[in-house]
Amino acid sequence: MIRHLIIAILAAALTTTSMAQNGLTAAEEEMLQRAVEAADDGREEEAAEVLLTMRKAHPDNYAVSYELGYALMMKKDYEGAARIFHSLRSHKEADDLTYVMEGNALDYMGRRGDAVRAYREGLGRFPSSGRLMMEMGNIKLSDEQYEAAVEWYVKGMEAEPRLASNYYRAATLLLSSSDAASGLAAGEAFMMLSPSGERSRTMSKALSDAYETLLAADTAVGPGLSALRRVAEMKSRLLDSGREEAYGGKTGRRVREVEEAIRAAGHWTAYCAWLTRMGDAAIFSGWMAFHENDMERFAQWFGEEGSALIDKAFDR
Repeated sequence: MIRHLIIAILAAALTTTSMAQNGLTAAEEEMLQRAVEAADDGREEEAAEVLLTMRKAHPDNYAVSYELGYALMMKKDYEGAARIFHSLRSHKEADDLTYVMEGNALDYMGRRGDAVRAYREGLGRFPSSGRLMMEMGNIKLSDEQYEAAVEWYVKGMEAEPRLASNYYRAATLLLSSSDAASGLAAGEAFMMLSPSGERSRTMSKALSDAYETLLAADTAVGPGLSALRRVAEMKSRLLDSGREEAYGGKTGRRVREVEEAIRAAGHWTAYCAWLTRMGDAAIFSGWMAFHENDMERFAQWFGEEGSALIDKAFDR
């Protein structure tokens, strides 16, 4: 379930202009913030009670109603949450996440058909929502319709290129299939967009396993090279052959654009080491023992020039 907390609105709301727009006083803004924190900390009963009181005073405030719906979800009052989110559809601030949350609540209630209907109606209003496409993919995944799930995730990747979760989900399915090579572009795109965190570590392991499988059948890569050098050589050859041939042409081209810049900047082996760092720990630690400075230089480049390149490649 996607957590949508309107932090920017809450921060800006402390100005006089914003208070006039959303109808909350500074004290009420602080109360809303504390209720949000309570829900996030597992004190959903406390949060719901505060938000219910606030909603009576401000029935037209989107943030108050949205956070109340979220708190009800946390306390497993899915029916109440679904009603809240459904009522927000007509609000001027409603967006694709309004439909996502309603669908999530309905799905938790076992009303799968109604959840799908909510997602589809959301797509009718927000046809470029990668989040709603991801939810459709999740439905197919739970129904064990894996190819259909990947199709929805790829649609989401193309609709919202910077939304990392669709790449993650598509790659997770493809890298564990008999066609692991098809998931490389999606997995590497996810790593570019989400380079840290638990999911990044999970994807690193999945990519490492996929490269190992591909190398076992690849006689073109020199057998005398170290495991990491073999990955780097194989990936370089794949890059030269045209990454747009990977599953999801647009994703392949985006990854290719960034990887060509990484190689041209002299960080190719460090990049490959970073991608596969959660694979064989001995290989990674052995490389790092002699190349820590290389990794530091790559990390600095990736956080500066690389970040700008990724923004450019995934913004279209």
